[in-house]
Amino acid sequence: MLVLLAVFAAVGIGVFKTFNSYYQYTISMDNERIYVQKGWLSKQSFSIRKDKVQAVIYKQNGYQKLLGVTTIKLISAGEILPSEDQNLNEFFPYLPTEKAHELIAIMLPEFQLRSMTHYASPKAKKLIWLRPPIFASLVAAIGFWKPLFFILGAIVLVFTYINRIREYRHTAFRLEDTHVQLRSGAFTVETLVTKRAKLLELQFERSLLQRMFGVMSVKLTNRAHPVHVTTLLDIDSSLQPLITSWFEARTKDVEIDPHSQYSSLKQEACPIPSYVEVNSK
Repeated sequence: MLVLLAVFAAVGIGVFKTFNSYYQYTISMDNERIYVQKGWLSKQSFSIRKDKVQAVIYKQNGYQKLLGVTTIKLISAGEILPSEDQNLNEFFPYLPTEKAHELIAIMLPEFQLRSMTHYASPKAKKLIWLRPPIFASLVAAIGFWKPLFFILGAIVLVFTYINRIREYRHTAFRLEDTHVQLRSGAFTVETLVTKRAKLLELQFERSLLQRMFGVMSVKLTNRAHPVHVTTLLDIDSSLQPLITSWFEARTKDVEIDPHSQYSSLKQEACPIPSYVEVNSK
């Protein structure tokens, strides 16, 4: 009875919190800002400057996919009012997927979702099985003292490999002239769409196993406070020159303020943004 009461209480609190947060959710906009109002007992309102949006994240987990809804979040560089520290904001909560895409197309057309062009390398399929399942092994090791943990270790092991398979299937990206979109995740899939001019750093990483199979991890860092990092696992190493040349072309997107002390510099004299290659053991 106590367990049942606890379950009902937890569900009830969750429903109340969701209802209280998103009751009378209203979105409006003008030429410069997007305005959001929401709440029942505690009302909230804030605005986001369109030109300060760094990226849009399309987020969907298993039950959301089943129900056909998507959560969309905005990454902003400290321009969400009145709470300046609210840099990663849930913007369209639990909207039907098609409707959410339509609203983004109207409000932020440069961050629309498009089909992917590159995926995780086929070479990485073997890595799914070759990477050591460290956590599952630690859980199973406790079984020498408590046999129940042998069963738990087996469950964790199965979950680990299912997670890796799903992550491999979802990993993808698309490069365009001035935009990039990255998709990652296993049970919750996130697709980030951002502009090249909004990126701070590009980083390549290769573990020993990745070097053996000719793949790499790619990290892109967005402006935000704190910075937002998106990682793609097991991309074919042959794509490194393509990604690097695309990122170096970011100098074309940089505009120098005519009132700054650097206004006399030529555009081609701007330093090339950093990209870092890390070989990890």
